[in-house]
Amino acid sequence: MLIIGAKGHAKEVLQVFHQKKEIQNLYFFDDISTDTPSKLFNQFEIITNLEAAKKLFISSLDNRFVLGIGNPYTRFELVQKMKKIGGKLSNVIASSALIGNYDVFMEEGVDIMPFSIIMNSVSIKEGTLINRMVNISHDTEIGMYSELAPNTTVSGNCRIGSFCFLGTGSIILPNVQIGNNVKIGAGAVVTQNIESNSVAVGVPAKIIKKLDQLNFEL
Repeated sequence: MLIIGAKGHAKEVLQVFHQKKEIQNLYFFDDISTDTPSKLFNQFEIITNLEAAKKLFISSLDNRFVLGIGNPYTRFELVQKMKKIGGKLSNVIASSALIGNYDVFMEEGVDIMPFSIIMNSVSIKEGTLINRMVNISHDTEIGMYSELAPNTTVSGNCRIGSFCFLGTGSIILPNVQIGNNVKIGAGAVVTQNIESNSVAVGVPAKIIKKLDQLNFEL
């Protein structure tokens, strides 16, 4: 198994695998940093280029990879690179996460970190990061490659778009719809819909800035 990334979030993903006793044949990938050691924690090899990653997929007979990077756009770009060399995007689900038994749908590449709660009738699209202690209520949809920071609460019947970032401790009240490419500030309370390509902060959350549209199709 290859973890994409070798720093912040990747270290937290490692802990998920450690708790599940699945650290055998675990590798990391970082082709950007110039200050990484050859082994993370003097134990796990760090692969630094795509050719070596491709060889690992072939030689190990295991082409699975998971995402150990938080930034939504970087997650998306690295998935495209890994798929081109034969990688198969996989999920990370912490053993301490509570996930509903009914009508829960998760696509590939979703990270569910420790002590998160995903209730029944929730849909989470490809590549999204649900960080520690996030609470997602019933009948809610989360789009592709979004990031929900620790302690975020998403109430029932909400719609969160793709490539969104919900800051630490933010609260989304029931029936709220958030468009694509939206950033919600830490501690914000979102009481009404937020249109795409926006930054919203405060209590109640208000749009303070517009963002450029995404330059690719969802």
